[in-house]
Amino acid sequence: MNQPDRNSRPEIHDIGSLVLEDAKTETLPNGITLHIVEGGDSSLCRLGILLPGGIMEQPAPGIFRAVASLLPEGSEETPGNLMSESLETKGAWTGSSVTTHHTLVNIYCLDTVFNDILPLARQMAFSPGFDPDLTARTLRQISSQALLDRHKVMANASRALMQRLYGKTSPMAMSIDPEEILKTTSGKLREAHLSRLDLSKTHLYLAGSVNEQMVGALKAEFGTISTDVSFDFKPVTMSGAESGEIFTEVEGAVQNAIIASLPCPGRLDPDFYNARFATIALGGYFGSRLMKNIREDKGLTYGIDAQLY
Repeated sequence: MNQPDRNSRPEIHDIGSLVLEDAKTETLPNGITLHIVEGGDSSLCRLGILLPGGIMEQPAPGIFRAVASLLPEGSEETPGNLMSESLETKGAWTGSSVTTHHTLVNIYCLDTVFNDILPLARQMAFSPGFDPDLTARTLRQISSQALLDRHKVMANASRALMQRLYGKTSPMAMSIDPEEILKTTSGKLREAHLSRLDLSKTHLYLAGSVNEQMVGALKAEFGTISTDVSFDFKPVTMSGAESGEIFTEVEGAVQNAIIASLPCPGRLDPDFYNARFATIALGGYFGSRLMKNIREDKGLTYGIDAQLY
């Protein structure tokens, strides 16, 4: 096999036409919505479990972030060490995140082991263990990061902007208190998690290498789950503050951070996704035109990016 010449720049080719397959959507008997997108040349697949409850709905700052970190760390049926071993043995890996109104758990694996991973995926979302020792360790990590953020210029700039946009008392603008988060118990995290498991607002996303047998197994695993939880989303409201400049001084800092905000189309606006794609194309990744202009050509910053939420 010929080795590529690393000293020569590869040829540039036109990406061509990109076509995304339409998702097949159906509602399971218990109310969970299933979305399936088939495609890809490899035997990989991704199962995303989207649970209601995010930054706006959490009982206190950092609670659902702690929950998201602990979901893959063992369940009531499978201790954390066995769950990790099972996932690693089968070459699967997980990731979790918290958005404005949701918590997302992703499981990536080969289609050949998908059925073996399914029970663990269900346990992560609907019967997590919240081991006290793991909980305490996770909370210490979050507390340490929150304490560090107090001294980071970017974190301070972002907090000042969010307070201007949403108001100081909005969950969107409230930062994690390093001392208060440590007072949280595994029981409180479990209570917060179980209180948001409204199946009518829960979504499953299966994408990649998908076949009918996998879909049938997924429906059988998740379609029989039962809860009597009703969960409401909290609307995000803006503060209505006038535009202007905010200066936040960070003692001992040797760098500056600048964050600018502009009005944009909302998510329900028909132009929202076009605007979002344009933002990503021009400034949403390391090799973007924005990065090339401000970092590479002018040398004004380590990094710069643009995002549309």
